[in-house]
Amino acid sequence: MNGKTVVVTGGTSGIGWEVVRVLAADGADVIFVGRNQEKCRAVLSELSTADCRGSAHAVVADLSTTTGVRSCAADIMRLVDGKLDGLLDTLINNAATVSSWRVTTAEGYELQFAVNHLAPFLLSHELLPVLRKSGNGRIITVGSGSHFGAPMRLDDVMMMSKYSCLRAYRQSKFANVLFTAELRRRLHGEQGVRAYVADPGLVCTDIGLKGTAGLEKLVWQIRKRLRSALPPEVPARCIATMATGDFNPAPDQFYFRNLVATAPDRAALDPELGRQLWSLSERLCGIVAGDG
Repeated sequence: MNGKTVVVTGGTSGIGWEVVRVLAADGADVIFVGRNQEKCRAVLSELSTADCRGSAHAVVADLSTTTGVRSCAADIMRLVDGKLDGLLDTLINNAATVSSWRVTTAEGYELQFAVNHLAPFLLSHELLPVLRKSGNGRIITVGSGSHFGAPMRLDDVMMMSKYSCLRAYRQSKFANVLFTAELRRRLHGEQGVRAYVADPGLVCTDIGLKGTAGLEKLVWQIRKRLRSALPPEVPARCIATMATGDFNPAPDQFYFRNLVATAPDRAALDPELGRQLWSLSERLCGIVAGDG
């Protein structure tokens, strides 16, 4: 990863933090995004005392709003242009959230759909031109096996009726796969950028404890104790491998569970559903159709 520049969202805890640590140790220049300035400083402090061949740079951003995502993209571009030779090799869309309650963002969007889907969609759109310039850009979105069989309520993606924490999360993870499949179609097989989904499997992190209560929190606490739950450094190493130029799977493979090519839910490959989600996402993000 020497000389490679990588952006990692949600880089202050869990899988994201481990990805940042692995990439910096391997020689990459890492720009990580976090919501909390103190946590970002703590990560920078820890990396400064670690054995890293690369560098680390923090961007503090609120990815729950389109304004926050665009501001984040602008800050990333200032770093890329000012310190990192104007090249960006990989974007890792890792940030995600879970909420027991139906929380709306400042723009009135349901929180899980906004952070887990709209943020990666818009950030990918904003950074796509510079990723193309690298000649071998990667967009890696961290997905979840919970997308299998998930509902996609295009007529009510904000779940204004009958909100369910689990359904909202599963829908957002289904959107990750649907978005990636549609992005690949729109890239038309061009060699400049490749898009993948990384499914980390069951991982021992605190994502399900931060915005939950009651049954949802209890279920996550139980899941964390399962013997099958992986420590976050395991999927982090796999995701970091996907960011390297040596990762060259077959052209039709894009969904990977810890580096093993896996077929996603068949519905996530539906081109008409992908087109509809793309069009809706553009409208919600204020993107002029066809721009970029």
